[in-house]
Amino acid sequence: MLPALAAALAAASTVDWLALPIASYNSDDGLAGGAVVQAQWVGKVRPYRAAIGAQVLFSTAGVQSHYLRLDVPRLFGSPLRLWVGAEFHRELSAPYYGLGNGSSGALADHPGISGEHAFSYGRRFPLGFLAFSLPFGTSGARISTFARYLRLTIDPYPGSLLAAERPPGAEGGEELSYGFGVLFDRRDHETVATRGYLLEAATRGSVAGVASNHSYLGGTTRALGFVPVGSRIVLAARLEGDFLSADTPIFELSRFGGMEPVEGVGGERSVRGLPKARYIGRVKALASTELRVRMLDAKLLERVISFGLAGFLDTGRVWQLQGNDGSFFDLHSGAGGGLRIYKDEFLLRFDVGTSSERAVNIYITFGNCY
Repeated sequence: MLPALAAALAAASTVDWLALPIASYNSDDGLAGGAVVQAQWVGKVRPYRAAIGAQVLFSTAGVQSHYLRLDVPRLFGSPLRLWVGAEFHRELSAPYYGLGNGSSGALADHPGISGEHAFSYGRRFPLGFLAFSLPFGTSGARISTFARYLRLTIDPYPGSLLAAERPPGAEGGEELSYGFGVLFDRRDHETVATRGYLLEAATRGSVAGVASNHSYLGGTTRALGFVPVGSRIVLAARLEGDFLSADTPIFELSRFGGMEPVEGVGGERSVRGLPKARYIGRVKALASTELRVRMLDAKLLERVISFGLAGFLDTGRVWQLQGNDGSFFDLHSGAGGGLRIYKDEFLLRFDVGTSSERAVNIYITFGNCY
């Protein structure tokens, strides 16, 4: 199906593609190697007629992250947008520091917990997803719906915090989740926005017994804003909140929902500077601001490539709603800066973040943080 669609699109539009070997370092996942390919069929449809992305990635920390994704903004010429994908992920050291905003990564605070993997566990899962969105006129409003299936295998390490606490979902299992959302998108571009805003409200959940081991219900709200300052500077900001019902499995407690799920609080797309998923809980909140400066444009391999710098401040917190969440302003923050290399909707991001919990965190990835 995908090759046939690609051939039809190539005949009708220009193909803009990028293929890169990956040799990078991430403070959470170690030294990584692999390859990523992205192809966009550029035509009269914004941001493109279709895009296919594929990645094969292995890291020295035992991480595997492989995917094949297709995005068609106007399916068969209609206003309906389609996303479909298949993925496989594996981690030998997925983080677990406990639940709530006051969780500790110090062994002294956890009597009986010991070993090299005191605050981690092994997990692996194949994942498939299907999503649609439908716009209303030219206002930027659209509704969205999605379905996602995964089969999670969890391997707690002896002596670890996860083995001791056994939160809901620690046994792994399957999950078929589905959701619905409303978006209002007035950005001028999706990946490298220079003006406008995006507002989103979305729900998600699963029902035990319907290809799922657990039942839960969740909701997410998100607001992004982009303000140009002259022709080369953009001030970007984000506010995001997420709520989950009691007994939600551990896999969801570390995720924000919506059409673009984010792992956190902590990591390359939430609070840069904190360890990945350092704080998890039933209620999560994020706030970020970023100053983006386009420094220069250069012609490389017959393409005009832009180079930019960014400075950022991220903060967030969680609530487990068990009476021990602390004061409202018990925030966990990170700050830093980085380099951006981009063309149209392609962007390569190099960020360095710092926080009180880890002095240096390095992130090399595709796409802006938001």
